[in-house]
Amino acid sequence: MPIPFHIIDGYNLLHAAGLGRATYGPGDLERSRNRLLGLLKRYLPPAERNRTTVVFDAGDAPPGMPRELTLDGMTILFAVRGGDADTEIEALIAAHSAPRQIRLVSSDHRLQKAARRRRAVAVDCEVFLERIERRGPVAEETRRREESPGPKYGGAVSSAETEHWLAVFGDAFPSAELARDEPPVSDAVPQEAKQGSGSEDAPEAAPPSITSDEVAFWQGRVDELLERSVDRGRPSAENPE
Repeated sequence: MPIPFHIIDGYNLLHAAGLGRATYGPGDLERSRNRLLGLLKRYLPPAERNRTTVVFDAGDAPPGMPRELTLDGMTILFAVRGGDADTEIEALIAAHSAPRQIRLVSSDHRLQKAARRRRAVAVDCEVFLERIERRGPVAEETRRREESPGPKYGGAVSSAETEHWLAVFGDAFPSAELARDEPPVSDAVPQEAKQGSGSEDAPEAAPPSITSDEVAFWQGRVDELLERSVDRGRPSAENPE
């Protein structure tokens, strides 16, 4: 199932979550906004936050704040000056390239009608909050894994590093053609050797544990070395064989 594009009516959800007030003192509204964004970060996994746009009215935007910014993967959008969040949300829905994947979060009937006209899904704020709370907070381990993926092989290898790894793997890969075409060496032990070893009853040692990241890293190194080996064996235009 595709991940939806959340378009959230910011202040509508803020009040539904019990984070709003009848009156606001200096800095109160900004703190309420930050609590709402913290709540969304807690319950939406990174993949969903990357498809989430939270829209606030322009009149309540912090002074000096850009109209659009990104926070924890979410797009935070303040309506154009002189406009309001409803008008901004209607424009987003009308211009969206995949309206059927939109999930509008607002209890405003005007916005819900605008969403349905484009076959988008409209969800009341209370229903949305109930759903994400029932799902539970994003596990800390999952959040760390998705926000900070493990190291991946990439980038160029220096000539010194190439020479080092060619020296290490030189015996295993005397040439690119041999490494690719030669059948794998059997690890079978002759029966006579087994009988003479006197260790047939010895427990077999467990192989060392290797993670998938380590396998991917070394496979990338070996593949690049093989390709460099092939390039070395090709005759150049200046020195044809």
